[in-house]
Amino acid sequence: MSQMMIGDLFAKDVSRAIEGVIKADDAKHLATEIDEYVLTGETAAALSELLETYTDPVYNGGNGVWISGFFGSGKSHLLKMLAFLLGDVPGRVSARKDATDAFKKKAEAEKDAFLQGKLTQVEHIPATSLLFNIDQKAPLIDKNQTDALLQVFVKVFNEARGYYAGEPSVARFERDLDRRGLLEDFQQVFSQLAGVPWEQGREEGILQEHNVTRAFSQVTGEPASESILSRYEEQYSLSIEDFADEVAQWLEAQPEAHRLLFMVDEVGQFIGSNTKLMLNLQTIVETLSTRCNGRAWVCVTSQEDMDSVIGDRTRTQGNDFSKIQARFATRMKLTSHDVEEVVKKRLLSKNADAEAALDPLYDEFHTSFRALFDFVDGSKTYRNYDTRDRFTQVYPFVPYQFPFFQAALVGLSEHNVFEGRHASVGERSMLGVVQDVATHLKESTVGAVVSFDAMFTGIRQAVKSAATRNIATAEAQLPEGPVRDVAVRLLKALFLVKYVGDFSATPRNLTVLLYNRFGQDLTELNRQVSQALDLLEQQTYVQRNGSVYEYLTNEEQDIENEIKSTDVDSTDISKVLASVISQDVVRGTSVRHSVTGGDFKYQLLLDEIPYSRPQPLAVRYISSALGLSREAIVAQSMGRDELRVLLADDARMYQDLRLLVQTDKYVRLRAGSSLTDSQNHILDSKKRQNSKRRKELTARVKQAISAAELIIGGASIAVSSSDPVQRVQEGMEQLITRTYPYLSLLGSIQYSESDIARVASDDPALLDRSTDTLQPLAEEIHTWLSSQRALGVRTTVKQVVSYFEGKPYGWTLPSILCALARLAATSRVSMTLDGSTVKRTELPAVLPVGKKKHEAIAVAPQRSFDAARVSGLRSFAREFFATGQLPNDPLELADDVRTRLENEYRTLKQQQDTFVNIYPFLAVLNAPLTLIREVMGRESEWYLDQFSAHTDDLLDAKQDVIDPVTQFLNGSQRTIYDDAVHLLSERKDTLRYLKTDEASRVESLLADQNIFRGQRMRHLKDAAGELRAATDRILADERAEASDLIGERANDLRRSAAWEHATDATRTKVDRRIDVATQQVVEAISVPVIRQLAREFGEESYDELLAALEADRRKAGNNAKTGAPTPPAPVVVALRQLPHPRKRMLRTPADVDAYIDELRGILLQAVDSGKQVSL
Repeated sequence: MSQMMIGDLFAKDVSRAIEGVIKADDAKHLATEIDEYVLTGETAAALSELLETYTDPVYNGGNGVWISGFFGSGKSHLLKMLAFLLGDVPGRVSARKDATDAFKKKAEAEKDAFLQGKLTQVEHIPATSLLFNIDQKAPLIDKNQTDALLQVFVKVFNEARGYYAGEPSVARFERDLDRRGLLEDFQQVFSQLAGVPWEQGREEGILQEHNVTRAFSQVTGEPASESILSRYEEQYSLSIEDFADEVAQWLEAQPEAHRLLFMVDEVGQFIGSNTKLMLNLQTIVETLSTRCNGRAWVCVTSQEDMDSVIGDRTRTQGNDFSKIQARFATRMKLTSHDVEEVVKKRLLSKNADAEAALDPLYDEFHTSFRALFDFVDGSKTYRNYDTRDRFTQVYPFVPYQFPFFQAALVGLSEHNVFEGRHASVGERSMLGVVQDVATHLKESTVGAVVSFDAMFTGIRQAVKSAATRNIATAEAQLPEGPVRDVAVRLLKALFLVKYVGDFSATPRNLTVLLYNRFGQDLTELNRQVSQALDLLEQQTYVQRNGSVYEYLTNEEQDIENEIKSTDVDSTDISKVLASVISQDVVRGTSVRHSVTGGDFKYQLLLDEIPYSRPQPLAVRYISSALGLSREAIVAQSMGRDELRVLLADDARMYQDLRLLVQTDKYVRLRAGSSLTDSQNHILDSKKRQNSKRRKELTARVKQAISAAELIIGGASIAVSSSDPVQRVQEGMEQLITRTYPYLSLLGSIQYSESDIARVASDDPALLDRSTDTLQPLAEEIHTWLSSQRALGVRTTVKQVVSYFEGKPYGWTLPSILCALARLAATSRVSMTLDGSTVKRTELPAVLPVGKKKHEAIAVAPQRSFDAARVSGLRSFAREFFATGQLPNDPLELADDVRTRLENEYRTLKQQQDTFVNIYPFLAVLNAPLTLIREVMGRESEWYLDQFSAHTDDLLDAKQDVIDPVTQFLNGSQRTIYDDAVHLLSERKDTLRYLKTDEASRVESLLADQNIFRGQRMRHLKDAAGELRAATDRILADERAEASDLIGERANDLRRSAAWEHATDATRTKVDRRIDVATQQVVEAISVPVIRQLAREFGEESYDELLAALEADRRKAGNNAKTGAPTPPAPVVVALRQLPHPRKRMLRTPADVDAYIDELRGILLQAVDSGKQVSL
């Protein structure tokens, strides 16, 4: 390896004076800053875009430029260069040409003709650049004021015009004098009166009030009656519109097309998250654009790019920042790539000898770059030395260090680690940090490489001392030696990466950060890193979460020490380990037997403590905490139905378990106490770390089970899998086989509850017991049931299931239920539920319903019955119930007959109760109902033993009574009977007009109790027909006579004089009434009703209709007379409605004459009163 020094590789002295931070008001180093500005490719492209917009003859309204970049990325340097490129900076007018010429040369060197042209074009646009750092210009301005930003702009603008910047009201006073052309005279007079120049006097304020007022009075001729400055101060007001108008007026006083540029450094930091200031900036830029017609520009720098700023505020505050986006249409973003390029060109550019010195180093180690510098364990992947040129350009740095250090700075800043008003990186830039590190390394020989911890030196002075106190403490207190040196370096590296979100600080990745020389012994470095990390963790400088380490701040260290001192019980630690095993690793306390498909629950134990309910089987995990030798553990396993899992010893796992429990307890105890914001933040972080720690523990427990020895019955067993869950599964399979020797009877068939329906429907006659897989199970169950019956024990399905699920069987629930279904289907066992035998067809619905139902289902071996009696019962059922769908099982057949008899009784009884009042002869059902009631509700065996004595009587009753009654109720006979009853009821008023006894014959048949038998119903039908015909003849004669009467009266109406003069409407009304009367007669089925209808029409309806016709005739006659009013309609009364002459006996002609005279008087009185009399 070359003995050349690293400092000799660089084209320029790496330790030369370079300003780490560019200051807006620094004129001393301006020439160097212009000369050493590196125009990167990205910066050149952004600058070209800006200049194109700036020189566009058509103003598009975007008068803002937003320059963004992370800490120390060079955005202040770029802003300063823009200020001199775009305009004249007051006090340094000649610098614009120097800057433009220098940048043209840089563009030429980069062969960027477009940028060269734009630089030439822009230098002919007259402009003034006001370059300032907003923090420096606003030390006394409260950012919470709504016009804080405006105050700074006004202050800078006043200062540029030569007015007083310290007090805006004084500057307004100077402006007014200047506009009147009196400012110089005022300054001279004031100097004569006060004895000090005006520049000094205006700063003395109230002490010079009198002289100011006198001088003002002398130059203006106005009386000195009051303090002029006090009056200005009282009347002064500040608004964005006024400011923009002043800028516009100033621009109008300048040469044509002159522009004014506000170049504002660190405006993003000044605004921060203050929405009002952001909107204030928007309004300033927009108003300047409007009032000045695009001649006033605002260029700002910020650590955040515009899209991030606007996006965050829009999401969190709901404001519309679209206008500010339009104003700051030009965005220049400096990236880590820009920084790397600047660093390479300004600091790391090599001389001619460097390539020869570095080539052998590259050739020797380029194949190892990925192993040396790539992060693993889920961390983000950064750029490596990917080419020889990049290696030469970046050496002695590593490419990952630039973006990684940027991420570290951003994270530290977000957590308020840096000193300074805005907690930024302070006085350090990326360039300055890199120079410090390179200078420190320049005396090292080629082969040394910058380690990431070395970057800490570059920012140490800008960091709050409290944040790095632990590093200083470790440097002072850790014991001397190589481990101490590595430990301190690790602390520095861990401090830098503490808040980098996509980096895992594992020992492997930390080794990458500490690697500082090619050819270094990685194995030894790894060992030193591990030792140093153990030391740091032991002394609580860092905390470990799994395999990830984290730097502890002073406050975090105090809390970590309190956590480690928290007292916890060993049972709490054991409980957490058991929880990890059951919930996160094996996830449950049951296994499925791979051959039979049966689920076997087991009890989980850790050492001597159970963590689940007792079960026939157990899995006992044994940790080193139990303190027993392997021999004792093996010996204790003999005679127990348990699998012992002897966990591999892992000291780190038990340390993490203890820390997990301690952290959880500590956080819970501190949750209710009063905490500072930082303590709350730390506790929240501890919670998150504990969640990660549990995941890490899960992985370690899995490894411990994967490496565990498995023990059953005093011997170690072999399993094939290395997966922890599969290992437990295989161990349990062996334990199950040993514990349940009769499990093999199931074979490899995995039964399910859906198989019960198939088993129940199998035809017993077709089963081959030699090949039936259920037969061995059924035989075992039948044998046990028989033994239970012999002992006089009532057995339920639940007891059967419980017995055969246990040792030595271990059968699955579906297999047991299927075997029971087979026994029931082959009539070898009977089952009863709620006093009723469970039918074969009910088995699929009843058996799978669950353990509660199983407890209610009694099961017993079924007795044998006499085949002849079974056959007789079956024959009776076929004949009595007229069905062929009967169960094969004797008991089921008995139950079926019992149910059918109950249904038959219920049906007949309901029919009798419903219809006996309508059909009195249904009392005949009493005898069959009595017979059925005697055989109802008996035990199933009774129907197979004694029922045969009742079958003949029941069959006779069915033939003689039940079937005829059923046929009557369901057939046409019922209709005949109902029609006859209806006929008698309907024509009862007409029957007395009969001259024969047709009605008596019908009534006699209906009263017959045996009417439903034989030919009686046909006789009833004939008699009813004869009765209907006889009444129809009488009704027809009556209807004809009534119709004739109505017809005669209708003809009288139509022939009357009134008919001729009636209206069509009245005629239609009369016709309708005649038709209605005629139709009522036709439809009437009662002689009295027909006669009444004829009489009412002849005596009442006729008079009403005639009166209606007469009314029309009178109306027509009166209308013929001109002007005659329409008379009222005549009142027609029937003769019978008038008073009658007094009653007397007419014996002589004189009596007749007297009667007629009295009648005549009655009639004349009616006519004289305007009535018409109908005879």
